[in-house]
Amino acid sequence: MWQEFHNIDDLLGCVKADKEVTGDTGFVFDYKTGKTPLSGPKAQDNVQLQLYQLAIKESPDIPCAHTGGAALVYPRKDSEPITQRTQEALDAEKEQRVWLVPLNG
Repeated sequence: MWQEFHNIDDLLGCVKADKEVTGDTGFVFDYKTGKTPLSGPKAQDNVQLQLYQLAIKESPDIPCAHTGGAALVYPRKDSEPITQRTQEALDAEKEQRVWLVPLNG
């Protein structure tokens, strides 16, 4: 099933990630509780991070003209290192494709 978002407000209610805005550039951090981090290539194609990037760029409440990318962050207990997988900033082509996302497989 596909769902089309007609405006960014339809999407913003789904965003549960932290953001950092420096100047006019936003960056999204999505904290994960899973034990197995995605691979680097899978993080690059992660639709959820793409949606988060689009949401902060298009939101009237967040003052950023573009994004610097996004990251999946996997916190660990005590002495274990934190794992982070980054996603590059969306280009114009990816921004257009994000507006249609598959839901429920």
